[in-house]
Amino acid sequence: MLAVALAVAAAQPRCYLDSVWSNSSLRVLSNIPYGSSFNNKTGTQQQLLLDAYLPPASDTRTKIPVLVFVHGGGFVGGDKTGEGDVRFVKELVQRGFAAISVDYRLTGEYWTWESQRPVLDAVEDVRAAIRYVRSVAAEQRLDTTRILLAGESAGAVTSLYIGYADMAQYDGGSGNPGWSSAVSTVMPISGELKQQAYCDTVVPAPQGCKIDTGIDITDDVKGSAANFPQPPLLMLHGTADLTVPYVDGKAVYDRAQAVGLNSTLITMKGATHVPWDVIFTDEVFSKTTRAIADALDLANAQQPAGCTPSLPLATGSVEEAAM
Repeated sequence: MLAVALAVAAAQPRCYLDSVWSNSSLRVLSNIPYGSSFNNKTGTQQQLLLDAYLPPASDTRTKIPVLVFVHGGGFVGGDKTGEGDVRFVKELVQRGFAAISVDYRLTGEYWTWESQRPVLDAVEDVRAAIRYVRSVAAEQRLDTTRILLAGESAGAVTSLYIGYADMAQYDGGSGNPGWSSAVSTVMPISGELKQQAYCDTVVPAPQGCKIDTGIDITDDVKGSAANFPQPPLLMLHGTADLTVPYVDGKAVYDRAQAVGLNSTLITMKGATHVPWDVIFTDEVFSKTTRAIADALDLANAQQPAGCTPSLPLATGSVEEAAM
């Protein structure tokens, strides 16, 4: 009987690490309003929209971990329907998450970079989206103790500001007041806390960067010494990234390690900016899902039916992905 039980367990997917459901079985709800705010670039009040990605209706869990995903685009473009973004979101939902992908105000062509307002406008909107998650959590059976905030490029910077920037620790007025906008883990893909971007070269150091204001708030990562709770950090970054230099992303990780913050960096050797083709390789994606499971303690979350609970792994190291 033990041999039979082990064989069955081996044949089952691992919860939160392997796909439990097919892509076609997921439920997708598009263009859900989650708030509004004045857009200085357009001079209009902008309705803020999100897309929700949910497990099949057959999922009976009462507490489902949540992914909040923030697209990139340099704070001047992009939206919640980017191909790589949508695939990433669906891959996590297939493994047991519920997810939202959000649009936000794009004001990078209105404000100066020195003002940091393009980032803070995005921060205000994404905080409203996180509050929206909490406002519907009971109805949608969401686990608000396990909210993963992830983003790529500009979305990665936005996520880092929400998690760690002193100046970004306010609610804003974009919607859903009265709910918390705290998150459980921050996951930037090609992100930084230094205003240095669009460089001609990054070897041996970033040079010829079109954005290079001298603003660097990496030291805002303070861990337990911060005057607000700072969540665990999980970073993905390619070493050949000319848009957001790898050295600036790694500086955030190094700072997190120095202050004792639970943190992991998955380094993609030779990879460029937001390299979805590399991220979706078995090697990198398996490391990513394991790190997510560890950071959110998914071994002790409610498990989807039909999968085998997976044990957590230790974080706190640089994981290098061969190219």
